[in-house]
Amino acid sequence: MSGDGHKHHIHKKEGGYALLIVMLALILISMFAVTFYTTSASHRLQQQQVESSTLSVGAAEMGVQRVHYELKEKVNQVWREYRVCLESLLNAVTSQCDKDLEERLGMVDDDYEAKSEFGVFLDNELSTWVITEKSRLLAVENGSKLYEIQPELKVDYENTQDKLLITYKVKGWEAEKERELIANVEIEFADPLIISNVEGGEIDHADSVFSFPESGECPDLQEGFVGYCKWTKSTPLKDWLKNAASVNVYVDGDLCRTYGSNNCNNLDFKSATIFNQDGINDHIFNNFLNGTLIYDGTLAVNNINGKGPLNSKLVIKNIDLKNKFKSKGNVILAVVGKTEPDHLGKFELLEGDRVCINVDGLDKNQLKLIEDKFTDKKIEGKVYLYHSTYQALKQDIIYTEDFNQFLSYCDVPINHFNRFIISTEKLLLNTKVRY
Repeated sequence: MSGDGHKHHIHKKEGGYALLIVMLALILISMFAVTFYTTSASHRLQQQQVESSTLSVGAAEMGVQRVHYELKEKVNQVWREYRVCLESLLNAVTSQCDKDLEERLGMVDDDYEAKSEFGVFLDNELSTWVITEKSRLLAVENGSKLYEIQPELKVDYENTQDKLLITYKVKGWEAEKERELIANVEIEFADPLIISNVEGGEIDHADSVFSFPESGECPDLQEGFVGYCKWTKSTPLKDWLKNAASVNVYVDGDLCRTYGSNNCNNLDFKSATIFNQDGINDHIFNNFLNGTLIYDGTLAVNNINGKGPLNSKLVIKNIDLKNKFKSKGNVILAVVGKTEPDHLGKFELLEGDRVCINVDGLDKNQLKLIEDKFTDKKIEGKVYLYHSTYQALKQDIIYTEDFNQFLSYCDVPINHFNRFIISTEKLLLNTKVRY
């Protein structure tokens, strides 16, 4: 009996220890579980905050991209208006400005003033400009905002760096998280901004080389009319032209069809001066005579044949002559834009013919290719080449470094030349974001 009692006592004691161990184990497991849950919850919350912050930044960046796109369009729209106005004032032709802008730009004559005044003009234009999309919705069901753009844009002009700086703010949201970005937009100008055509021959920067004064429609009858007019009639121009030595006509669009020809053959301008911009689309330009054509574009043709013996003058911005220029005498061809050798064909010139070509920037090998176009035995006329750094005299080929002299060799009318141009057609915008 005593032995069995002792064993029973030992079993009770062992059972108590086991219960204690199980309880301690449960306590430890509970503590680890609570710690793990707390850590996981904290980690999830932290991860959500990071994701929310990242998404809010991303939303703000989308807003920055939106502003950059719309701002680029707006700035270049304002720049086009400003550039056209300034060029018209610099060239002393009919003003292309509104009254307020003309008053401000009337005394502008150098790069610094031109850039400064554009900063003022742009600031005024942006002060009333509204971005078409200030905010966007992330989701229709909860209506939460994705980003919002601060409507006011500030323009600062830094005259030491030839830049305009535009600053604006964009706020991005993701749920309750908000992040604001500050964006700086740099607008850089070319240097120089204002280029003199007649001094340096840098006309390839310009959209338009020649100027035509503001004028009214051509009258019904040409007899007795002198001066400038724009051709707006549906009847052929050739029926209107008589003895038109003092007549200057601007023709918009297809020149040859407007003249009354199915192609560009047999154009007789009756001593008139005709202006046209990129309106010749035929590959053959035959029997042009008796007048002056000022062509503000690229004359791309296979052949040019001058009929003679009456005086004929072609003054063009650029040329792409694939085959041959052949004259019967007393024809003037002046190419005032820079010309590459592969844009010229062969030339056959007779007594009284004059050809002036701008070859500035070409090296000696390229110049040799140009000269070879005129080495035929049939060359009896005069050839004048403009190059700002190279001079030579080779039989009938004369080089000149003076652009004014170059123009005078072929009687190019300076009064029809855009004397000054703005070198930059479109402004570049670079956006930098401060996070």
